[in-house]
Amino acid sequence: MIRIGIPIRIISGRYVVNANYVEALKRAKAEAVVILPYSDLEGVIKTLNGILIPGGGDVDPTLYDEENTLSEGIDHETDTLDMALIHLAQKHHLEIFGICRGLQIINVALKGSLIQDIQSKISSSIDHNYSDTHKAPTKGHMIKVTEHSRLASLLPQEIIVNSYHHQAIKKLAKGLLVSAMSEDGIIEAFEGENLLAVQWHPERMIENPLFQSLFDDFVDRCL
Repeated sequence: MIRIGIPIRIISGRYVVNANYVEALKRAKAEAVVILPYSDLEGVIKTLNGILIPGGGDVDPTLYDEENTLSEGIDHETDTLDMALIHLAQKHHLEIFGICRGLQIINVALKGSLIQDIQSKISSSIDHNYSDTHKAPTKGHMIKVTEHSRLASLLPQEIIVNSYHHQAIKKLAKGLLVSAMSEDGIIEAFEGENLLAVQWHPERMIENPLFQSLFDDFVDRCL
C-alpha cells in the first residue's frame, strides 16, 4: 500500500492529526503515517511514497526574513518539522501535497514569503478567514483555475472553495507556478516539480468527488 507521511500538529500539549486527512487518503487507497518531531526523519522518509503537509498555525516570519507583526499561533517545533520534511521529500524525489498552512510553509521552505494578515493588506469582499462551503454553501468563494495546469486536469476552470486562513502568498518561490487564484488576487494553489499545494481545505469536502480527486491524483503520482 502507498504510505503517505503526515507531520503532526501540537495543540494544547497534544500531538494531533486531523482525521479528515486520514479518511481522504484512505479513500485514495493510501495509508497515513504519522510523523513526530523527534522521529528519525532520514529513516522515516525512506519508508514513504509521499508527504502531505497539512493545515495549522502561522509560519514564523523570521523564516522569510520579516519581523512578526500579525502572525499568530507560531510553533517552532512544527515549523522545523515541516521544513525538514519538505527538503527531504525533494531530496528523495517524493511527491508533496500541501494544504492551507502546508501551501504557505512549502513556499517559505523554497524561499518565498507571506502576507502576514490579508485583511490588513488587501481590500476585499472575500472573508478568507472563514468561508465554509460545508456548513453554509453561500459562504464559500470562487477561485479560477489556471488553464493547462495540473490542477486544471482535476477541477473546472471556476469552482467554489472553503477558506480558513488569514495569511497568504506574498512572493511566490522560484520554480513554482500559480494554479489558481481568488477574485481578489490571492494565490489559491501552486504547483511545481513533484508538488501541488492548495490554500483551501479539500479534506473537508471529500464527499464531492472533485475534491477527493485531489487526494486520488496525489496518491496516483506517488506510485
